[in-house]
Amino acid sequence: MEDDMFRIAAILDPRFRMTWASASDVSSLTDILVTEGLRFQEIDEVQSPSSKVLKLEEDSIFSFLTPTKRRHRSGADPISLEVKAYLNEDNEHLSVNPIDYWKNSESDYPILAKMAKHYLAILASSVPVERLFSVAEASLSN
Repeated sequence: MEDDMFRIAAILDPRFRMTWASASDVSSLTDILVTEGLRFQEIDEVQSPSSKVLKLEEDSIFSFLTPTKRRHRSGADPISLEVKAYLNEDNEHLSVNPIDYWKNSESDYPILAKMAKHYLAILASSVPVERLFSVAEASLSN
């Protein structure tokens, strides 16, 4: 599971996407990303107040009078479509900040953007913490 966390974070970095993965791993990595995206989608649906309102309207005796949103009826779920579209894009230049990329792409990939905010916040190393302790030690010893 911990390895999946790092893999997902690497895939969600728009500068690399899956260029680091072997051709034989791409399918399984895509499945991991879609599975995690479904989890985020479920969490979002549970926390969204608009889903509760929609549910009440559907259960109402007068529900036939209110316009309803047409549900997505294609064979693929929204996260699968997002993942496919995201992975088909060209990689961003190395100077691009991944967090800025996801802020700008939130309307195109809403579920992946939420995942990116979660996964890209992970520190890749302990160097910043060690540097902080070194500075604190130096200031206390002086």
